[in-house]
Amino acid sequence: MVRKYFVGGNWKCNGTRSSVRDLVAILNKTVVDPSQVDVIVAPPSLHLDQVQQLLQRDIAVCAQNVSLTELGAFTGEIAAEQLVDFGIPWTITGHSERRAYYGETDEVVAKKTKRALDLSLQAIFCIGETLEQRKAGQTLDVLTRQTKALAAIISEKEWERVVIAYEPVWAIGTGVVATAAQAQEAHQKLRQWITTDVSATVAERVRIIYGGSVNGKNCQELIRLEDVDGFLVGGASLKPEFDTIIRSALYEVVRRVARARGWKLVTDDKPEGKPSVCNIHWIDVPDILPTFKTLLQYQKVNHFPGMANLACKSKLARNLERMKKLFPGEYDFVPRTWILPFDQYDFQQNFNSEGESQRTFIVKPDHMCQGRGVFLTRKLAQIPRGDVLVAQQYVARPLLLDGKKFDLRIYVLVTSCSPLRVYIFKDGLVRMCTADYVTPNADNLEKRFMHLTNYAVNKHSNNFEANKGDGTDGTGSKRSLKWFFAWLKEKLPDEKVDKLWDQIGV
Repeated sequence: MVRKYFVGGNWKCNGTRSSVRDLVAILNKTVVDPSQVDVIVAPPSLHLDQVQQLLQRDIAVCAQNVSLTELGAFTGEIAAEQLVDFGIPWTITGHSERRAYYGETDEVVAKKTKRALDLSLQAIFCIGETLEQRKAGQTLDVLTRQTKALAAIISEKEWERVVIAYEPVWAIGTGVVATAAQAQEAHQKLRQWITTDVSATVAERVRIIYGGSVNGKNCQELIRLEDVDGFLVGGASLKPEFDTIIRSALYEVVRRVARARGWKLVTDDKPEGKPSVCNIHWIDVPDILPTFKTLLQYQKVNHFPGMANLACKSKLARNLERMKKLFPGEYDFVPRTWILPFDQYDFQQNFNSEGESQRTFIVKPDHMCQGRGVFLTRKLAQIPRGDVLVAQQYVARPLLLDGKKFDLRIYVLVTSCSPLRVYIFKDGLVRMCTADYVTPNADNLEKRFMHLTNYAVNKHSNNFEANKGDGTDGTGSKRSLKWFFAWLKEKLPDEKVDKLWDQIGV
């Protein structure tokens, strides 16, 4: 099983109203892919509501502590009910500073965690040994003792909402970080103990993250470790390097597949202009030409030159328009498209003197993904001037599935451009909206759950239904492509469905 990476930022007792606002503004510029990594930040309790209101939706807000008690006469405490009321989904429990300064025992920490879980919160459960305990060879004994206290009072199901944070006390805030070998050993042995003493299922699924002076320099080495599923970051989460730490946690699938095949992961710490010492170079940067220039004959890279012509919305739109002119019959599926501001004059012809149109347009930012910045409009004034945007005439009569709009995510592997060699994966995804579709009108243009099929959008809907993973592909808000074509064959003759797949392939 692939465990999604997790990166948490613990701001501790830092920040003023203005500095927190500035920090959130920086975080809002950070691109987070929630399909690859869960990101949370834990501001001081006074700033929870401020951060919750200002922060982008792909980063969750977390409390630094939760009370053992319910609502009542408990001065200074923060009850789990209050966190739920404010929409705070996460809390930290058992941090070493709470254990050391406020005398929280293993039993108290376990009960606090259980209290949070009972109120449907998710918990970052912190454990760790002191330097004296490590020197005495007691690391595993301490970690298992702390974890055992929680395991004794929660169910296997509740473990799904727990992230274990291994934070060696001697490395917190000291600038000293556990070596890669020390971190891997602690994580691996703890996971082995969970397998034998708790549950093999829990051991496979629970995320164990590392905390202790994690920064932008050491995160790359630590994230390569097989049993490290992310980080709980202290001081560095208050600095721009937090973005570097978040980005280090991308592509966990690539790392785990590489390990499963016995490949060695190396960092790209090479002199500028020199080739990397690797067989496969995995990159995710806008400018890939410098990497191409240094590739040796035996090296492969996960991009082709000119990928922006497909990945950039404006360039893809322009290329599709060109192909539509050359091959109108084959490209008649492409809706009318304008690239703004370059096609502004032509686009404005769709609007009357009041800047209104009877047509509906879907507008997309050029360089964003996962539904960010996408909106429907019939008013020219709602479209920002100056930004590069792609506007398309909205397809108002789509095929519906269970009364909802959907799209198909089809995967292809391109192994060569010259000669062109493309493989199409026979399965894929059907991504569904979570609100019943109604033809666009003035009252529903802003209903993103009705019009946008992006998973990153619809997962926030109260109607989002996860696939049960039991082979029942015909349920949930995300289904398999194989199921979809079988469903189509129940509605249409087989030859029509087969022809559709052939047309997709061609």
